[in-house]
Amino acid sequence: PVIQIALLIGLRMPVSAFNAGVLKGVGRPDQFLKAGLAGLVVTLVLTSVAASIGLEAVMAALVVQQLVVWLVGALMVRSAIGLGIRRQVTAGASAFVAAVFMGGAVYLAMIMAPSNAGDALILPVLIAIGLAAYVVGLAALVPATAVQCLRMLQALIRREKVDVATLLTHANGRPRSDVAGESAVKV
Repeated sequence: PVIQIALLIGLRMPVSAFNAGVLKGVGRPDQFLKAGLAGLVVTLVLTSVAASIGLEAVMAALVVQQLVVWLVGALMVRSAIGLGIRRQVTAGASAFVAAVFMGGAVYLAMIMAPSNAGDALILPVLIAIGLAAYVVGLAALVPATAVQCLRMLQALIRREKVDVATLLTHANGRPRSDVAGESAVKV
């Protein structure tokens, strides 16, 4: 269970990176530092208590620390740009649900894998199952994003750099200026 708990920590990492990017982008990297210091204090306190219980408790303490850092960062983002916590949660919900679906698929594949198959064979299969499950989960939740990702993957496989650049500057086949009010990037 230690590795599974550690994987939970990774689920919050993209959101923390978003918070850091926003705070740096609005000229407040000091706020990100404060969130990190809050996380450090929480880590010191919780791991000091959890160390006597065991490794699983230490990992659970680190999950709590990640949640505290996210909450502090989310509050700072809200004060910096006015994006409320509920909207921040909803923005990342589809990726989170797809990740949970992926985790469930990999877990089921792990327990159904033949016991006599070697780890060297099972690991690549589990990685492929995880990748496929994440794409399927994301496609079910955000079909337009999945279509765009598949188009980029096709262009990368064919080594068509111009197509990848075009896809990165367009959403759903329309220039970004139609979507977000920005000027389109010409490739």
